[in-house]
Amino acid sequence: MQFFRGVFTNNTSIDAIERQKIQTVITDFESLESELSFHNTPDTIAKKYFHTGADTKLFSLKCSLTLFFHYEQNSNTPHTFLSEEPERDLIDKRYDAFIASLLKPVKGKLELLEHVNILSWNYDLQFELAYSRYSTDNLIHIQEVIQSFPRVFSQSRPLSKEKFSLIHLNGIAFPILGGNDLIIGSQRRRDKEYCLYLCGLHQQLKSTNQSRQDNMSLISFAWENLEHNYELKENDIIEKAIESVEKTKILIINGYSFPIFNRAIDLKILQAMSSIKKVYIQNPNAKDLMPLLTDIFKQRISADEIQDVGYYNQFFIPDWLMMTSPQYSVT
Repeated sequence: MQFFRGVFTNNTSIDAIERQKIQTVITDFESLESELSFHNTPDTIAKKYFHTGADTKLFSLKCSLTLFFHYEQNSNTPHTFLSEEPERDLIDKRYDAFIASLLKPVKGKLELLEHVNILSWNYDLQFELAYSRYSTDNLIHIQEVIQSFPRVFSQSRPLSKEKFSLIHLNGIAFPILGGNDLIIGSQRRRDKEYCLYLCGLHQQLKSTNQSRQDNMSLISFAWENLEHNYELKENDIIEKAIESVEKTKILIINGYSFPIFNRAIDLKILQAMSSIKKVYIQNPNAKDLMPLLTDIFKQRISADEIQDVGYYNQFFIPDWLMMTSPQYSVT
């Protein structure tokens, strides 16, 4: 985020009047960086704002995260104006290998294994971006093909449990006003025009009135959809997540640590896995998670069926998955 703020603070081609326009962006990110010195993640900051009734700050945080992810995932060039940062890819290469492994061996076609469902607490578009390197389709069509929710322009379509699916439990950091073509396959511009474009996008996001906030940013923290008694509010994404795991027999946990503030939603999802038979954990702290999962899945599987994978440099996929019939659902 410090590098990102440098796009605005280190751009010497911006004149005094334009600099006044971008000051709001700079101020918001300075505030976010300051908060991050006291909290582990932006998610924790959001939880703090939620419980203290700081609705304006919570919405501002969502806007800032949306802008930041838009920038981070919109180029494979180094950060603008900051030559000390090395060139990097906009897509984590683990996702590329992951998708290659999930594609069925059908020449000339992109067909993902039907019996695989992915639930993610992340609000990035890494999976969709990695898939775009195999497909010439735009983001809207890619989301339809892989059953990714929430949708950029629609999330009301029903879930087909017989097909691959990807559900972002916290929504996705996508600025609807930014336009689909700015996310997939474009290069970051290195001039003040792009800096001012980001500033304009930020202003549009923040100027949205309260009744239309959900139409501007697709981030919606799952715990915002809990009643005071921990019952679920009506929520399309969480309902689809629970629906998608009903037939799950194999659960693979890639890197997730089950933080306390997600626990209520996690329990509702895990308890819906009535057919669970095996759990793989890919996490440096796997041994700390085993007692929790043993307790959650008690009377369904034994502790022996919860296994520490033991490596973390790529997404774990069991060898037998490629030969498994669709009756085995993997999440």
